[in-house]
Amino acid sequence: MTIKKKLIYGASMLLVIIIASNIFASMTIRSLISSSELSNLRYQQLSQIQRYEHTITQVTLLAMDIIVDQKEAISKERMNEMVHFFKELKTLQAQLEKLSDTPSEKQLSLTLQKQEETLEKLFTQNLVQTIAKGLKGDDITEALNKLDDTLDGLEDEMSQTLERIRYSVEQELDEAMEGSKSRATISIFAIVASGVLMVALVLLGAIVLVRSVLHSISKLQVISLDLAKGNGDLTKRIGIQEADEIGEVSRNFDMFLDNLQQLIAMGKTASSENVAVSGELSTTALEIGKRVED
Repeated sequence: MTIKKKLIYGASMLLVIIIASNIFASMTIRSLISSSELSNLRYQQLSQIQRYEHTITQVTLLAMDIIVDQKEAISKERMNEMVHFFKELKTLQAQLEKLSDTPSEKQLSLTLQKQEETLEKLFTQNLVQTIAKGLKGDDITEALNKLDDTLDGLEDEMSQTLERIRYSVEQELDEAMEGSKSRATISIFAIVASGVLMVALVLLGAIVLVRSVLHSISKLQVISLDLAKGNGDLTKRIGIQEADEIGEVSRNFDMFLDNLQQLIAMGKTASSENVAVSGELSTTALEIGKRVED
């Protein structure tokens, strides 16, 4: 594998890890956003429950005022307050039913609706009619006492229903918070782990690449220096078999040394042959000289 391919492979691995970590982080963020939205809905439910309880208290106080002032006709202002309170109760009940996301909460919301309808009937019909009878001179003490007990009992029932809804909502809120904490912890761990993994891969790849390159270059440097000093051993070879650019340079250099060694060997052979021919010529010349003298 060439150095270029090694770099491309390493960069691709890092890119895959970065993309995977980003996808995981995006999924975790979406999950946290979903949990946050769910928590906001639960807080809205708790706020509606608190407002509903406050309105019931106002309705009860209004009933007590009317009972205390039983000898007086119900004023228009109190009638308007009564209409306003029950309108607000209907609105809050509808919102609670809309925000309910479990069968038990939906059932409790319907129960609360029936209780609210009963409370409205006690006010707009029973209480108003009883006060009207009292104004005509009838004895309404027993009827008001009975009505007061009924109102107290109904208020307790509605408070219990609201408390059961609150308990269910708080449980969901606790579960959502725990889920958010768990997902946040996992997300932090994954991000840190992916960061550490990327750093480790970069360092490991750099070390392997640098060591491979430096080792090959070091062998080239030793042999080239030996040749440059004039006492090189042409039988030595670099012998790097890596399938990269430096391995290719090494093999080309080894081929050059092979060719050079062959040329030098051929030169030595030719030189030896020339020496032998020269010796023979010298001997022949001497013999010819002696013959001429004789």
